[in-house]
Amino acid sequence: DFFLSGENNQDAVTGTESVSIYLRFGWMLFLALRIHVFSRFKDLVTCTNGLVSILTNISVLSVRKGTKGVDLISSLCNIYHTSEDDLLKMIEKANTLIVGILKKTPCPASECQTEELKNIDTDGLTYFQDLVEEISIISSIRILERDYEDAIHDRGELDERMFVNEEDSLFGSGSVSGGAANISGVKRKYDAMSSPTKTITSPLSPPGSPLTSPVKESSTPSKNKMPPPATPVSTTMTTAKWLRTVIAPLPAKPSSELEHFLSSCDRDITADVIRRTQIILEAIFPSSAPVYRCVAGSLQSAALMDSIWAEQRRLEALKLYYRVLAAMCRAESQRLRNSNLTSLLINERFHRCMLACSAELVLATHKTVTMMFPAVLERAGITAFDLSKLGLLAEPMPSLDTIAMHHNLTSGSLQLSSIPHKIEATS
Repeated sequence: DFFLSGENNQDAVTGTESVSIYLRFGWMLFLALRIHVFSRFKDLVTCTNGLVSILTNISVLSVRKGTKGVDLISSLCNIYHTSEDDLLKMIEKANTLIVGILKKTPCPASECQTEELKNIDTDGLTYFQDLVEEISIISSIRILERDYEDAIHDRGELDERMFVNEEDSLFGSGSVSGGAANISGVKRKYDAMSSPTKTITSPLSPPGSPLTSPVKESSTPSKNKMPPPATPVSTTMTTAKWLRTVIAPLPAKPSSELEHFLSSCDRDITADVIRRTQIILEAIFPSSAPVYRCVAGSLQSAALMDSIWAEQRRLEALKLYYRVLAAMCRAESQRLRNSNLTSLLINERFHRCMLACSAELVLATHKTVTMMFPAVLERAGITAFDLSKLGLLAEPMPSLDTIAMHHNLTSGSLQLSSIPHKIEATS
């Protein structure tokens, strides 16, 4: 839907559907962004931000207008539930990639006199002249394909160009020629299975402008129009928006209510809770990483993005943990009619399970494929049995000092390795 052309429907001779070269260009540009910028943390939210950041032209059902015209960034965020800050940063990375790999010259959109930017608020936007003109785009696709081949050479990874190259691809097939590529019947079959009732038409028309090109307003949608069906991407982005808008603004420390419960124990355990939280979440989301080569002339290394990503996820898990812990303490206090919850709050296993669950929820929200269950449990020094209330025998947990020491030894690598469990029980 990002790149399909509403004008290229079906070839009169072959009877096959066709898509424009803009699909191939958009996909290859996204792959370049993912390989060079995303590094190893290829979660679904980051990938979606990347897809939205390289949209070349968009026709939307609803746009947001300011005093200077259509607010392109705000409109995209409204449609795809992305963060404006995250999208702006991703667009900057995409711009840098276009300059570095495709050798295109950027121009502040506010300084460009072109019909394509009419009615667009150009503040902060970058314009690339002739970026997706047919002659230029074919050359760009070849450059991006060579870059992709160099990047995946000898890695043994899936060649993701199959989505636009192979005869049985879901998107398209054939070589770049004549501005279009044939699509096999596989896509029609896929469409029929995934969307029996076609409620969404392609939001894109063939781009005639650059990276952040004009929004074309469509007619007002009918009030009786069915809402788009939920997809894995839309569900993920909605959940991530909840983390971003509800959890992220919370303080990165226990609330005054939670501090009250922690200090009301037989002894004040606030410092113990904070120390445990820091050690466990730092082990799950390590902030240090090896330095990688800078990509395509960019001053930003992939390692830096890894660290930023880990810091953001760590803060989300921390704030979620404190919020849920406060809610549990409140409920337990009301049940017992007592603010002294020592027996619960000094339970080491309980806190580690809570921290692991918070981290798992954050990772599940972002659909992160590089940290799969039970890696988080291992980093927290627990097993799946520790999450159970069936009285099953769990292994003795390693101490926090052991976890911290193991993390220090393996810092610089974001690969999650097992932490040896101690034979003796810990307090």
